[in-house]
Amino acid sequence: MHYFIFASKDSYITEDSPGHIISYKNSTDRNYGADEILELKKEFVNSYSTASYNVSRMLTQFDYSNVSASIVDGTITSPKFYLRYYEVEGQSESDKTYSLSSNPISQSWEEGVGKHFDNPKTKKGVTWTDYNSGSAWSLGGTNSDSGSRTTGGGVWITGSGYHTSQSFTNQSGDIEIDVTDIVNNHLDSTISNYG
Repeated sequence: MHYFIFASKDSYITEDSPGHIISYKNSTDRNYGADEILELKKEFVNSYSTASYNVSRMLTQFDYSNVSASIVDGTITSPKFYLRYYEVEGQSESDKTYSLSSNPISQSWEEGVGKHFDNPKTKKGVTWTDYNSGSAWSLGGTNSDSGSRTTGGGVWITGSGYHTSQSFTNQSGDIEIDVTDIVNNHLDSTISNYG
């Protein structure tokens, strides 16, 4: 049996580009909570470069209440959970090898109402620098990490049972990652469900 649930909230956050690259300048305080597309990217200056800029991260939270009730009443037994995202139609396949990781978010965040092309930009809600307007991400937990080169970028839980990844080689970026351990940790309240 397959059971599908959709995100109760989602957004993406982006790191600023270096000063000499003006494509996405001043994006760390921009909210994308109402955008139709979640952008996941890591851009390079050219095809030979190993130094990336303009990294983005997707934040997604799910409401598990119906799934949890179905597990408790025995309708669902021994479930597996997969996170699925699909590449936007028309995007070219990558000619590089890369990996994507998924970790549970360790702090609450506000989805917001911003969109990519808002002018002036919307700052209310989650951004690279803040989990909510004017409130900076905090590395408060013992297993928390931001993995960021710059201030911000979200905060997530690390360690065994809190990390999963998928690797790609010269293929489209459709994502299907087994997140069973992470969801089970949410369901049994080992960690809070912030996404």
